[in-house]
Amino acid sequence: MNFLRKIFFGGGVSSTSGSELTLYVRPKMCEQVVVLQINTKDQLSLNDDESGYFVRKVANHPRCPFEAEVMLYFDRNKNLTKREITGGAFVEEKVYLDFLASTNQTTPIE
Repeated sequence: MNFLRKIFFGGGVSSTSGSELTLYVRPKMCEQVVVLQINTKDQLSLNDDESGYFVRKVANHPRCPFEAEVMLYFDRNKNLTKREITGGAFVEEKVYLDFLASTNQTTPIE
């Protein structure tokens, strides 16, 4: 499944479990990478036409003045079908790990 996500969605998406979706986002003009975790059991909202689900997340970092807005769309089975980002870019998990290493961190800043 992760193979198909990489083909269709590029970097920045990984699944940690059946109901957890992890995204890595870099707000515009920032070096910091933000981790977004979406629980598809609890955090999704039903579309108006009830054809699927969506979730909106804002990614920000304490050391970055900019925010990135992420919109994710899911089908009725809660499979990711489309993703959009404004004010930033999706990045690979490796970019996030490199960011942590460059700042001598092992866990994200809360």
